[in-house]
Amino acid sequence: MSNSAEPIVFSCPRCGAAIAMQGNQGTCAYCGTPVERPNSINSVGGSVNSWSLNINTGYPRAGTPRPRVRFPLMLALFLAGLIGFGGFLAGRASTVATNAPALLKQLPSLPANLPADIATVVSVASNERAWVNELVAVLPRDGQGGDLLAYMYHSDSSRYTLALIDGSSHAARWQSPLLSKDAYQGAVALGDDQVFFTDNDQLVALRRRDGSVAWQAALAVEPRNSCDGCLRLVGKQVAVLEKDGTVQVFSAQSGQPAWTQRLANQPNQLNVAGSRIVTITESDDHKRTAIDFLDPASGKSTLQLAPTCPRAHDTFDDERPDASSSMLFNADGSSMYLIFGFFARCAQSWDLNGGTLRWQTPLKDNQFGANWLYDQPLQTDGAIYTSDGSAIWALDTASGQARVLAADKDYTLTPLMARDDVLIARAAPTWDSQRQEIWGIDTKSGERRWQQKLKAHDMRHGSSSGDWEARLTPNGLLVAQVLRDDAQLQIDMFDPRTGKSLGQQQHALADMHMPSLRASLWGDDTAWLMIDSTVFAIDMKSGQIAYRMS
Repeated sequence: MSNSAEPIVFSCPRCGAAIAMQGNQGTCAYCGTPVERPNSINSVGGSVNSWSLNINTGYPRAGTPRPRVRFPLMLALFLAGLIGFGGFLAGRASTVATNAPALLKQLPSLPANLPADIATVVSVASNERAWVNELVAVLPRDGQGGDLLAYMYHSDSSRYTLALIDGSSHAARWQSPLLSKDAYQGAVALGDDQVFFTDNDQLVALRRRDGSVAWQAALAVEPRNSCDGCLRLVGKQVAVLEKDGTVQVFSAQSGQPAWTQRLANQPNQLNVAGSRIVTITESDDHKRTAIDFLDPASGKSTLQLAPTCPRAHDTFDDERPDASSSMLFNADGSSMYLIFGFFARCAQSWDLNGGTLRWQTPLKDNQFGANWLYDQPLQTDGAIYTSDGSAIWALDTASGQARVLAADKDYTLTPLMARDDVLIARAAPTWDSQRQEIWGIDTKSGERRWQQKLKAHDMRHGSSSGDWEARLTPNGLLVAQVLRDDAQLQIDMFDPRTGKSLGQQQHALADMHMPSLRASLWGDDTAWLMIDSTVFAIDMKSGQIAYRMS
């Protein structure tokens, strides 16, 4: 009879190195990945429900070093390749319905008489190891929690599915067909009845009710990796900005191509103002710039603007916007706020219903950031807040008046969020990059009402990992800190007007080594924090862990 305490060698799912398992647990000596035997269940604090997906680790990140592969492994891969090639030949010989979406051809054969528009998702094998790898969105549901849309990584095939995880049962309600190995880098957009996403050079629409494929269309070129603004639902059309600057537009209902336009300037994201697509074109001599507002159904311009700023010198040309100029739009697309200029800069507000200039404000070099795409502007109903480093500026959206709201030469200040008459800002001392603070600033007087020092070092934002994140909730300002050295998750709730503590919860992350906050999603009453490869659902009223998925 075998002794379960004897070391058993497993391969690390992250880097491929051999791991000697002691009992049910082991740690990769090469990359530090913690690994558990399949079907083991982890718990936090003893009272937290856990949904086990067999392996408690994440998908290998780009740049992760891999050890040298031994000959037996290479032989196994070679044999697997032969088997896969044989399967490919067999698949080519099988009968496939001519109107079936190309995506479904990657999966086991469907009945030849099954129409493409009602083809059901082919389920992956129940014993295949899979876990949540990337958080995508929260979809509303009846009751508490919301449903979680996420990419799941399947280790047996090294591919992904897009899955909808029920907020009540914490099990996948549906999964897409198997996607490519790079699917998690695609773009996603949500409609009322469909989920749209890109997988390399394919655009796919899934029905939200069951995850079945509604339609699939080929793209000329894939979008840039992890570009959140490259896939947009505009009215009844879906628009894709591809990496070569081409905009392709499709019917959201049928997937039929509507129109295509190649943009010479190759913007970083697709701008949308209400129900119109926004493009910028420059003349060959760069002496004229046009901002076009396009009808998404036809691609025809419904409004064209040619903004200019006064020249810095009589011998210079007028300043004009370009593809890198900063544009913001209000929620209904009726107003545009624009900052541009090189030698002379100005801020403008435009009425997009009548195409008229509301106001123009000259800006000095030290006012606002050079580009709003990188300086993280905060737009509210009455103002736009941005930072030039040591100062937070406020631009009044009604009058165009620009003023310094708060400044401190010893700190780098970043506006985060606002409620009522309080601006929440991050304050990082210039003399110590390991310290972080949160300030509450009066939006009228600029007075610092309160400040809270944090234990975590780096704020998580965008697609980057970090140690902490904050969000205004109906109950107050929730701050989640992942304390790496202590392997602990700390949830604080503060009164945003006074900074007073409204409660604190601490949760040990005993099974993690130097944990990091990789991603987050926020619902009405639940926050999902992805710490390493484990997703924690946080009750935003109590700060308690409702459940975890690993």
